[in-house]
Amino acid sequence: MKREKRLFWILGVALTVSLSSANQAFGQGANLVKNPGFEVDRDRDGMPDGWTGWRGKGTPRFKLRDGGHTGKKAMTVECTEGDWGELTLTVNLKVKPHTDYTLSFWHKMSRRDFKKIACAFAGTTIMIDASKTDWTKAVVIRNSGEKTELNLGFFINRRNNTLWIDDVMVVAGKTEAPAVKDDVAPEKEVTGTLAAGDVLRRKFNLEVSVSQQGNTLRIDDVRIVGDKPEPAPLQEDVSKEAAKKEEKAAPPPPVQQESGAEHIISSFETVDELRKWSSEAAKPPIQFSLSEEHVTKGKFSCKGVFPPGKWPTMAMEGLPVGDWSGYEYFAYDIYNSQDFRLHIAVTMHDRTKQTSKWFWVSPKTTVRFQFAIREIRKKIDITQVNKIGFEFFGIKQQTVVFVDNLQLISKGLTTISPKGLIQDDNSPTFRWKPLSRKRSYRLQYATDPAFPVATTITVNGLFADSYTPPEPLANGKWYWRVRALETPEVILPESYEYSKAFSFDIEVPAGTDKTPPILTMLSEDVMAGLRPALKVGYRDDRHGSGMDLNSVRLHIDGKDVTAAAKIGAERLEFQAASDYQPGKLYAARLTAGDKAGNQSELSWSFRCYPPPVRVRLRKDNTIMVDGKPMFPFGFYGVVDVREDDIAEVGKAGFNIAHLYAGRGQSKGAKKDARWHYLEVMNKHGQKMALSIPYIGSGDPEAIRRNILAYKDHPGIISWYTFDEPDGSGIDPLKMLPDYQMVKKMSALPTSIVFDDPGRFERYVDVVDIFWTDPYPTFFWGKPGRLRKISDFITAAVNVVENRKPVWVVPLSIYSDRLSKKVSRAPTFEEERAQTYLGIVYGARGVVYFAYNMRQDAVVGWRRLWAGMKCMATNIRRLNPILLSTSLPHEVRIGPRDCGIAAMLKEYQDQRYLIAVNGDHKGVEATFTIPGLKTEKIYDLTQGRWLEVKDGSFRDAFKGYDVHIYSTSSSPQLITTEEILAACEQAQALADQRNHANVALIWKGADATASHVSGGFTRDPLSYSGPLNAIDDNLQTPWSPGKKVQQPWIEVSLPGKHTVDRVVVVAGYTFFGLLHPDNYDNPEQLQLRAYNLQYRQGDVWKTIAQVTNNTERIITHRFKPVVADRFRLVIIEGRRVTSIEIYGSPLKTKGSDGSKPPKKAMNVQTRKYEVVDRVSFGEKHWSATSGDWNSDEGDTDNSFGDHQGSGSLKKWTKFLNLEGKEFGLQFNNAYIQWMFASPQAGEYRLIINAGVDTDRRASVSYRSGDEWIRLGEMKGKGGSRWYQKVAFDYTITVPAGQPKTAFKVEYSGKEGRIFYLLDAKLQR
Repeated sequence: MKREKRLFWILGVALTVSLSSANQAFGQGANLVKNPGFEVDRDRDGMPDGWTGWRGKGTPRFKLRDGGHTGKKAMTVECTEGDWGELTLTVNLKVKPHTDYTLSFWHKMSRRDFKKIACAFAGTTIMIDASKTDWTKAVVIRNSGEKTELNLGFFINRRNNTLWIDDVMVVAGKTEAPAVKDDVAPEKEVTGTLAAGDVLRRKFNLEVSVSQQGNTLRIDDVRIVGDKPEPAPLQEDVSKEAAKKEEKAAPPPPVQQESGAEHIISSFETVDELRKWSSEAAKPPIQFSLSEEHVTKGKFSCKGVFPPGKWPTMAMEGLPVGDWSGYEYFAYDIYNSQDFRLHIAVTMHDRTKQTSKWFWVSPKTTVRFQFAIREIRKKIDITQVNKIGFEFFGIKQQTVVFVDNLQLISKGLTTISPKGLIQDDNSPTFRWKPLSRKRSYRLQYATDPAFPVATTITVNGLFADSYTPPEPLANGKWYWRVRALETPEVILPESYEYSKAFSFDIEVPAGTDKTPPILTMLSEDVMAGLRPALKVGYRDDRHGSGMDLNSVRLHIDGKDVTAAAKIGAERLEFQAASDYQPGKLYAARLTAGDKAGNQSELSWSFRCYPPPVRVRLRKDNTIMVDGKPMFPFGFYGVVDVREDDIAEVGKAGFNIAHLYAGRGQSKGAKKDARWHYLEVMNKHGQKMALSIPYIGSGDPEAIRRNILAYKDHPGIISWYTFDEPDGSGIDPLKMLPDYQMVKKMSALPTSIVFDDPGRFERYVDVVDIFWTDPYPTFFWGKPGRLRKISDFITAAVNVVENRKPVWVVPLSIYSDRLSKKVSRAPTFEEERAQTYLGIVYGARGVVYFAYNMRQDAVVGWRRLWAGMKCMATNIRRLNPILLSTSLPHEVRIGPRDCGIAAMLKEYQDQRYLIAVNGDHKGVEATFTIPGLKTEKIYDLTQGRWLEVKDGSFRDAFKGYDVHIYSTSSSPQLITTEEILAACEQAQALADQRNHANVALIWKGADATASHVSGGFTRDPLSYSGPLNAIDDNLQTPWSPGKKVQQPWIEVSLPGKHTVDRVVVVAGYTFFGLLHPDNYDNPEQLQLRAYNLQYRQGDVWKTIAQVTNNTERIITHRFKPVVADRFRLVIIEGRRVTSIEIYGSPLKTKGSDGSKPPKKAMNVQTRKYEVVDRVSFGEKHWSATSGDWNSDEGDTDNSFGDHQGSGSLKKWTKFLNLEGKEFGLQFNNAYIQWMFASPQAGEYRLIINAGVDTDRRASVSYRSGDEWIRLGEMKGKGGSRWYQKVAFDYTITVPAGQPKTAFKVEYSGKEGRIFYLLDAKLQR
């Protein structure tokens, strides 16, 4: 036994020394990388602690393997052909700006066929020679530039190979630090006596297994396992004996909930934990077992085998934490092992109610889901959550799913220092543990534990996890606390709680100076002129020892230029004697000290450009144009309009527009048309974010040509360099070189719009102005959900750390044709709420999508447009307030569930509180503003005063309401009542105008044409079809095509009318020529000459002949004529946007005054009347086998006598083309219905539908016992999701067939979309 003790004691000493020495090295701060040798994997998830892997295309594998360069482990990234793998740090490296750092690491490849790997470090990408299969050292030295944090990553792609990485080090300076392994130190040395079979367990979780065979003592399985004892491995199918053994084992120690921690609800590490889950609504029951597959936390996951069923559910009651109010998120991991998507609902229950959150899981995928607990607080009591479950919708076969790592993520923060007595420093650094998600913070410190407003120092918008006061703190007791923010500006009723307030005492002897000087940048970071003039102010605190001017040093790009600078008592001034390179990013650093030896350092960067520099980004993220601050407020797509429209937009207060046109012209843009457009926009006060060929698209020369062509135009304030690269998965490393080229060529800032918050952070370094488009979806009959606005802006502001402007792109007057449900445009109330939500969360600009869609299938667009113009006027009047400082005061909003979001501004000594109700339900809210001493406050949006008592006032909000309160009655805004009155008046005028216009589809009018662009003569519903001329949509023209001689369009009215006026709206103006498709022959678009005719008997009579037309809107007035058919014959030109016919129905002799019956559109000269008709979507189909999936609102009426049926069991509402369509078909499925055919003979069948791209749908009818195939309905191809098409055919019904069956069958080989709008049978 003596020898056994000695052997173990030696082992214990060896472990202690090794780990302690590593810890000591880290304590010295030599290596900034934690876990540099990948030896630590506490949760055993296969990814070393502190590192994460990102998968691009394919399925790269990240794996810890034995055989490291030093130590045991190395990290590998294994890729197959077409894969892209990335290994990055989860936490940025904290660095000093403008400091050299040395990166070194060891690497090798499994095979020699790979020449380069990419390493991303300090904002640049370095290609590393990777042709060797032996361990090879790489060393890279880079300067941190402006950054205070650096990302580090390694990349491999498109090869069947494996990259090995080990011993990664980042150290300050240009020398390498001594090689050390990972930062894992036990809390104390381990010694003791072990018997055979013992397992040693201590706080630091060192496990050593000991066994004895005869006189031989064996020591093995020495490992560090984490912060709690781990269970012995369990087999997937747990036996009874194993279960009994687990029951006898001591329970694991309870998890101590700490502020800022994650609380595990279930991680499936023991049989007892597994038994807490039960099977519901499943026959046979769900089979649960512990599994080592697809584990994301600990050793095991839960494998669930689900039987087929409608709602098989796994549920857990008696949660370890029932009060969720102190947590921010609920998160969980699910792996779908099937070959199809799973539709799952996570359900949460209190004692009486439940709520659900739905999500999809793609095949063969592990997904981490996380949602904010505040989203369910109105639906259940989040202080008494007693049950959770996962409901699986509509499982048709046995399904295997793996679930793991259910946890609550805390709201709280943990403060770290200072605490206790401080005797040597009156400028202590405050430190705290940050939240797991990126957030900004608000710090308060005061000498009063109540933190009164008057004496509390509040620091807002800190994105680091530490802060040092610029001024020394007086001796005495101090209190401090910190809390996280959604964004630095927004105020919410339910927000993050402050940390516990801690205190510390300062007792620094008189005359002690530990506070460094305060340095202030006084010059711009964008210089007008190639010889930069730099100015930096410096001062010591009033109790300090004074500045030591001899210590002042200025470096530019590492070169000491102090000798050329003028050093004054309060500032340094430097004027360059020679030209600097235009557009190059220069790094500057100023160091200065005081007479006590305290040193300060200020680092920044700047660029120089030839004058003038018209546009700058101010340090508070305000865009400055020609020296004046601007709040951008405008539209995408102000094109295809008259100059009068542009003038109207500018007059209302919109001041910016975005132009796509010409972006893709790799051979160079058409400067003449675009330049003229820019001139007109600038003339009417609208600046431009101009699209150029996208950066990273592989054509830098096209980018260069566009910038050279337009960079001097005074109307451009930004280059729009990409559209949603995150949604497309574009590699930011490919974009970076082009971005840097753009910055060297032009002083104008760049803009990109982003739509995937999970990927925002990857693109921060390739853009100057960060746009985001959180489009809500608005459904008919349902209120809009605006939550995406706050989520997207919060993510964007926190990702850019308030160092770059964030602009919001709300969905405006646009109907989303791509939605798989019937969508609509927002109402004015929803639009206003979107706008102000974006602003209060931190947006510094608003650009709506999109103006050119303002009439595109949008019901009530005139009402919305009238409201938006009023809102633009108000925003213009609020500009100086919106650009002013946001106050960090602790405004309180109650009750906690009222849903109000607000921001507090100060301008010219007046307070302004902007408050938004983002929900459709009305609420009442109480606001308390600390320090507000007035007795009343003015609501600028309502034009009324409210009483204030003790800094508080109460007000009522309607759904989506916006109130702007002020301590004065200015500026004068258009009130909500006045705006809504203008909205209703605009819509009433439009309705009155449309009341007299009888040439509208929904009034029974029809339209045919001799030709349709693309050659589809029987295609009245296509994008260029004739019905576009009678849809009250000025953005959808009829076009006969380019090479057509005297095409005509005919409008048939629903019966004869007395008509005295016809209005013709021609095609595009010159602004429409900006579209690349129109560059070749722009003059052909103009409607130069035409004849207007009406039908009298069998003769067409001419009303008017037009030649040399230059107008877009031509009104024809004439003596009344009686007719039901009008025609336009084009002599010169090729587009007609709209034909309006004004008149009244002809009252036939002896009638009761009712309208004549509607007549169908004509085929040649034959008259047809409708025998039977079906308007799909008004009532839903049903199948003989029961309801079809996703058939919302199914009434099981089979269209009455039409006997609708089909082979595919999946239908859904789709697009709002005519408000009646629905249907979704895949893979040769069909739909079938009956029409009445009372007599034998010839009939006419007309079907209007939508067909996806170039797919085809065949049409047949039943004649006796035989199906007769009539032809195909075919899309035209292109990038659109669908085209409107029409089928018009003559059939012959045999005698004795009172009902005739019709069938549409999708004949595509792949699953595509087909949706029916309308079908009718005429005779």
